[in-house]
Amino acid sequence: MKVIEFKNSKDNKELLDYFKNIEWGAAKLLYEATSTATVHEKFGDDTRIFYVKDDETIIGFFSIVNQDYIKLPEYDRFIAMLWVDPEYRNRGLSRKFIKYAEDISLVKTMHLLTRHKGLYEKMGYKLIKEFKDEFHDKDYLYEKNL
Repeated sequence: MKVIEFKNSKDNKELLDYFKNIEWGAAKLLYEATSTATVHEKFGDDTRIFYVKDDETIIGFFSIVNQDYIKLPEYDRFIAMLWVDPEYRNRGLSRKFIKYAEDISLVKTMHLLTRHKGLYEKMGYKLIKEFKDEFHDKDYLYEKNL
């Protein structure tokens, strides 16, 4: 498994092509932001995007952003837009992606904004807020001191 940081659309055409084939709103948003060089405008100056390959196959991606899909200015640094290719699910890859993001983040506190409840507690995240928003019926904000 090799983690690669997205630098620019010219060098990472394979990731842009991968984004285009995923029917998930976050992948479409990442495609738009990376292909138009608006990543930092949309997600914050410290945004970093990573993709993961198994040999030559992309098996997923994730990002570290200042702000996620719901703007919560009182919080900074989120692990966001985490995707594991369906063929590679149920192998603990989400946990590995999150651990990698935590290890390289250089922050003391990390956040996750998600529709999933019960998954991230197993990785040491504490639920700090539940709310309704324009995107989903319910969203959950998690926090972890690193």
